[in-house]
Amino acid sequence: MPRQTLYKRPHPRLETWPPDPLPPGMLSNEPAKEVFQAACASIAGAITPLGFKYAKSKLRCTRERNGFTQAIAFQSSRYNVSGQHVQLWMYATVASLELETWRRRNLPEELASSHVAGGMVHLLGSKYAMVQWELADSRNRVATIQDAITFIHDEVLPYFAQFDDVAALIAALAEHEVPAFDLVSSVEFANCFGGRAQAQAVMDRFLRDREDLAAEIASEQLNASESTLLIPRNYAQQVVFLRHRYGLT
Repeated sequence: MPRQTLYKRPHPRLETWPPDPLPPGMLSNEPAKEVFQAACASIAGAITPLGFKYAKSKLRCTRERNGFTQAIAFQSSRYNVSGQHVQLWMYATVASLELETWRRRNLPEELASSHVAGGMVHLLGSKYAMVQWELADSRNRVATIQDAITFIHDEVLPYFAQFDDVAALIAALAEHEVPAFDLVSSVEFANCFGGRAQAQAVMDRFLRDREDLAAEIASEQLNASESTLLIPRNYAQQVVFLRHRYGLT
């Protein structure tokens, strides 16, 4: 069973894990670190023809596409045990130097990151609550690696493809939430690549979706602290931050 998957409702189930112990005499002495690194290299090799470049030292594949940096990064667990457990987690993120430059003009230097959207790969959609791959069992390792590659094609690349048409993505953000695209980042993205009206439309959509936050937002608005106006945490603080920074309503 290559992939350990926890599904969100309406399909809540956890595939049986860990797999049955390896029979005596089949336990592998392969160092967990080497197994993990080899798997990462195999996955990276499979997506190199798509324009990704693999940085082994960073366990990260990146490509430049339409002005955005798309990255797929690999991580494992400090609890790995050679021959028993070698976990693989993946992250997929989108960054923009243009957005970073825009932020530098509008925010304190320390807040001007290039991050746009993304995170752990299960966050890219609404289907999965968690996804990870187990590489320890050499009997199904090839299938496990192929499953990770298939996941990239089925889930990660379509997510990245949204950024091929920035205008359409901004319009979508004004209609509905896009997974792994935080409120502050989505409003700043619309402001940078569209304008204030587009940013306001994204904010308005959020406020329509979260009418339950109206009282909390009003309270934050009246009692906004310096920290809220610098590094907002919850959604109410983020709304106040965006209004203060960008003159939104």
